[in-house]
Amino acid sequence: MNLRLLLLTLPSLAVLVLLAWHSVRTLPRARAASFWAAIAAYGFIRALAVRWVTERGLGAPAPYEILQPLFPVLGVAPQEVVGWAVVAYLGWWLGYRFAAARTGREARLFPQIAWACLFLGAISWAVEAAAVAAGWWRWTLTASNPLFLGVPFIGIVDWFFVGVDFLLPFVVVTAPAFAGRPARFLTLLAFPLHFGAHLFVGDLDIDLGERASQRADARRLGEAELLGGGIGEVPRHALGVGPAV
Repeated sequence: MNLRLLLLTLPSLAVLVLLAWHSVRTLPRARAASFWAAIAAYGFIRALAVRWVTERGLGAPAPYEILQPLFPVLGVAPQEVVGWAVVAYLGWWLGYRFAAARTGREARLFPQIAWACLFLGAISWAVEAAAVAAGWWRWTLTASNPLFLGVPFIGIVDWFFVGVDFLLPFVVVTAPAFAGRPARFLTLLAFPLHFGAHLFVGDLDIDLGERASQRADARRLGEAELLGGGIGEVPRHALGVGPAV
């Protein structure tokens, strides 16, 4: 087995076991079991959805590729599911603690989700940059800013949205305070709405890109006509090819 994979797999499994033990000690057992079952399903479905939206919906390659995955199921690496389970639980726990600390009483729903989203967005940069450098996985997208150390901005944004896609529905559906309210199940729409929006954003990006390309072609055509038709009548500095005289 690749040593780099062992350095990723073994520590992450150890952390997962410790967090599962922590959840059993601090949560009602039914809610703890529900969390781990729900995040496993979410991580698996999310990986399939990413591939479907990009490859089938947008006609583009998958945005990231896990290198030499161990025991993939339908192309989904269990390590990816484990990773989402670890960071989602940490985000939930830290979000709850930070929100409760600010109020001095029971944490309210939206502050704890907001703190969790902030944590997920922040840790994504560290995890993604380290993973790319270690060769655990690679992005097929180009990073827009060298400050992100090879991590595309959309990757950080999508980590942030795990707090909305998964934690918000899970907390609302399983919280005793919301029991008996059918409207709580509407939060389950967050994930499909988010991923469905990628299809429209992709079409918009393509449309804007085509328009920009058309404008650039028109500009180049105008310059060519100008250069071919009367360059002697135009000052050199107006064309940007030389200093003013």
